[in-house]
Amino acid sequence: MEWRLEAFQKRLGALFPSGLAAEGMKQENFGKSLLHVLRLAVQKEVGSFRDRRIVWALATHYADGQAMVTAALVICKNDEADVEDLVKSWEFYATTNTPHRPDLPALSTLERLTMESNVDAKTRMGFELPKSNMGENPFDVFGKFYRFYPHFSRVEL
Repeated sequence: MEWRLEAFQKRLGALFPSGLAAEGMKQENFGKSLLHVLRLAVQKEVGSFRDRRIVWALATHYADGQAMVTAALVICKNDEADVEDLVKSWEFYATTNTPHRPDLPALSTLERLTMESNVDAKTRMGFELPKSNMGENPFDVFGKFYRFYPHFSRVEL
């Protein structure tokens, strides 16, 4: 991890976050480290525009084999307070400081259907789903993101 941290610092130069430790290079933390760098880069760029400000709308950190991040923001005029209220009322609002972590294990068709059709799927299934090293509760995450959870089926025509 120390080697990764050194390489990360060399690549980022002035954007390297102060206080970032080798722990930030682990897969479960790397996305948060990247989002921190993104936040610093955006703050640096926006500082040159006094009439505009940034409203973070979405930030996610997940892993599908590799640590992945997604971020979205709105650039608005300083006097447009209604934009911030609107963005903050969105059900998926998340900032780079507190990103969503949509972390789910691979589910069988029966598990997915049970989770979609039962309020208390954990009791109905009678077993725990495995937690990843990101530490999120898979039942809670599925409840929030099930509409976007990919499902692949074999179809023969």
